[in-house]
Amino acid sequence: MPLAIRMFEMVYTISTKVLLDPLQLGDILASSRRNNPALGVSGILLYHQGSFMQLLEGEEPTVRELYTRIALDPRHHRIASLRERHIETRSFGSWSMGFVALDPRLLHDLPGRHALSSNGTLEHDAETVLPLLDQFRDRQHHRYIMT
Repeated sequence: MPLAIRMFEMVYTISTKVLLDPLQLGDILASSRRNNPALGVSGILLYHQGSFMQLLEGEEPTVRELYTRIALDPRHHRIASLRERHIETRSFGSWSMGFVALDPRLLHDLPGRHALSSNGTLEHDAETVLPLLDQFRDRQHHRYIMT
């Protein structure tokens, strides 16, 4: 009997060195949605003004390799790993990459409202941004996720 493979989840924040226009952002999403199914990776990407928070889930070696490739991309800086853990089931398994363009008005009354700093970028510490991500995981705000 084959061994069951435990899923692995990694959450990180990263900033781009220049703001992305909608076409560039669309290219990133298209690439993720095209490549992730073949890798067995699913997840969600939250974006606001050049800052991303991403949750990747899949087999641990694959997720770590993808994270390393993203971290080494010269267009990125300020990468911070927020959480790494083994999981029993995927939270975003139906999406090769769900996407949320964060709107400060959406965040106003949410526990994750402090996820955006005063200059409008995503904060890079777990205590501040993980509650926001967990709200999407718990399906409280699925209407905002573009698939």
